[in-house]
Amino acid sequence: MAEVISNEPVAQGPKVKETTATEQLIESYKGWKITKELAEQIKKSLDAEKSEIREQTRAKLKDLLKSVIASRNAWWEFELDKKAFWRWYEIDMKSKEYGADEVIIEKDALKILESMGINWIDLVRELNEKVLTDKAEAEKANKHLADRKAEIDKDKSDKQKAEIAKPVAKAGPEAASEKWLKIDENHNDVKAYRKAQEGLKTITDKITQLKWEITKLESEIKNNPTNVIKGKELEAKSLEAAKLEKEDLPKAQKDVEWAKVKYDEYIKDLTEKSKEENRLAEEAKEKWINTTPSKANENYNKLSTEGKLNFLEAVESWKNSNNPILKFLWSFFEWVVRLYHWDVKKEKEALTKDLQIKTIETMQMDNGKWFEAVKDLKAWDIDKTLNLKEWDNKKQQDYISNVHKALWISDDKMKSADWKTDLAMYWEKTISKVKEAQKSVWLEQTGIFDSATASKILKLLKDPVAAANEKAAADKLAADKAAADKAAADKLAADKAAADKAGAATPKEAPAAAPEKPAPKEAPAAKEATKEAPKSKDQLKSETFLKNNPKSVKKIQDKLDAGNTTVKGKEVDQIIEDAIKNPTKENIIKLQSEVLWMIGEKNVDWVLGRDTLKALNKVLKIKGSPKKKAKKKK
Repeated sequence: MAEVISNEPVAQGPKVKETTATEQLIESYKGWKITKELAEQIKKSLDAEKSEIREQTRAKLKDLLKSVIASRNAWWEFELDKKAFWRWYEIDMKSKEYGADEVIIEKDALKILESMGINWIDLVRELNEKVLTDKAEAEKANKHLADRKAEIDKDKSDKQKAEIAKPVAKAGPEAASEKWLKIDENHNDVKAYRKAQEGLKTITDKITQLKWEITKLESEIKNNPTNVIKGKELEAKSLEAAKLEKEDLPKAQKDVEWAKVKYDEYIKDLTEKSKEENRLAEEAKEKWINTTPSKANENYNKLSTEGKLNFLEAVESWKNSNNPILKFLWSFFEWVVRLYHWDVKKEKEALTKDLQIKTIETMQMDNGKWFEAVKDLKAWDIDKTLNLKEWDNKKQQDYISNVHKALWISDDKMKSADWKTDLAMYWEKTISKVKEAQKSVWLEQTGIFDSATASKILKLLKDPVAAANEKAAADKLAADKAAADKAAADKLAADKAAADKAGAATPKEAPAAAPEKPAPKEAPAAKEATKEAPKSKDQLKSETFLKNNPKSVKKIQDKLDAGNTTVKGKEVDQIIEDAIKNPTKENIIKLQSEVLWMIGEKNVDWVLGRDTLKALNKVLKIKGSPKKKAKKKK
């Protein structure tokens, strides 16, 4: 502000040698505000002075008050617009709207000064006239005012210009369609811009204040060149002002420029969003404004599943919109919801499920797509999907086949622990929901079993109650065959004993016996004792199995002993057949080993393998192991 204050000393009253108490009081004043207390002290001091020096003191008081006026940044703007001063006077001087720090003279102090014959408004007018009548200073003032105006245009962070910022951002041909644009002052880009503006304003205000102080000091030094203290003060303030102008000011201006780039992008996005919202509001207005709740309900029911979902999501967005049309529509649909008892949450859930099922129905039989379709197994209803009446058996088979194959084929995608749970649930639900006639086909289509094997496996995977009934029937059948089995076993034992007896008399066996012992007579007695020892049912069945299937059993047993169960094809069928028809521990262990092999070699899911083994053990009630039994026999 140094440019607008004349270097000429402000007109003083008649000088006298003595310094009055009032002058000392005024000169001791260092603040930027005239308080009621200061005004009272000045008045009291002035009233006590002699009449001949009172005018001189009053003149000094006027100069002080002019300096207070000149110290205010806003005063420079008033030179462009005199009416602005009166507005500022009403707000700043009387209402104190801007707080104590913003008021340059308290209301009560103003009244006291006026009672002393000092009119505040006249002081402002005198100061303006003095500055603006001096041509050189007026030119400087105009330049400063132009610079200040440019800063004001850039600086929209203060309270007075915050409201201006919004219309400026919305200016242009599209302004009419953006009248609901609302700047979020808490947005990071907005806060950064406001902070940069505030920083710039603080620096420019400080520079302005320093320049005014420098001008005042220069004037004082001109009148009293020997005042060393004032000279040092002038030097310090000049250095501070120079540093602010050369270093701090350019940096602050750059900060504002950078922040404004982001701020402008935010305003642009906000404007586009507002345009889109206005467009949607106009569309919604045409469709819904001139309608009744019953018509709205009817129109809603005509929409497709996807259309209904989109509509409900749109209605949700209207609730928080700043657009008055959309806010009105939200109120309207609140009425419709209450009137027709819409449960929006349940409606959206049902629509989402229907849409997922429709997507699955129309999807191409592509493994990748099927994998995505069944990925969230809890999101769609297997009952509803499998029991669609319009599906014929072929469609149902294709559906089951493709879903299941997608799960197996996409094994590399199923790495998370959640997939194990989902897959177990899928297996359990699907095998119980598929019609009985389709179960063997379904198992066959897994790619692990053929049709016959699938049917046999199903018998072992029934629920515990059915398994118990089947076991009881199997036991009865076994009891009915017990006589025949025993007869066959007795015959087999007799044949074997005869063969053993005949074999003992061969030339190869004779040298084995000691010639001096009566061995030939004792041998039949030993065989007879063996024949008389009763054999267990399992033992007899096992011996029958071993006799009837020597090659297959030897091959399987060799691989079991070697820890490598890689039997395939018909041998797998034979193992399952043996386990069902002749459920000895040996046969069940072979079947269990085969299941474990499938888990290891064919990457069958561990849940399937575990559940299969449990089912086998439960149905056939297997306890202990052949090795333990063998130890007991010993």
